[in-house]
Amino acid sequence: MYVQGNAAFQMCNLDAVQAHFSRAAENRYLLSPKPAIDTMAELSLTFQFMGKPDEADETMRLAQEYAE
Repeated sequence: MYVQGNAAFQMCNLDAVQAHFSRAAENRYLLSPKPAIDTMAELSLTFQFMGKPDEADETMRLAQEYAE
């Protein structure tokens, strides 16, 4: 999930990024802290690029909650 999402992000394949990172974010407690935070940050950026600011805000809220 994380590696595929990262590759899709580098290729600007936003639909694939959303699919992979959404699944990774749902399972964030199974990841190590760094990949979990990276996943949610890149997913938030992806939502911004896709014109979905509400989803981006919610993703960052989850990231902050996770980090705390």
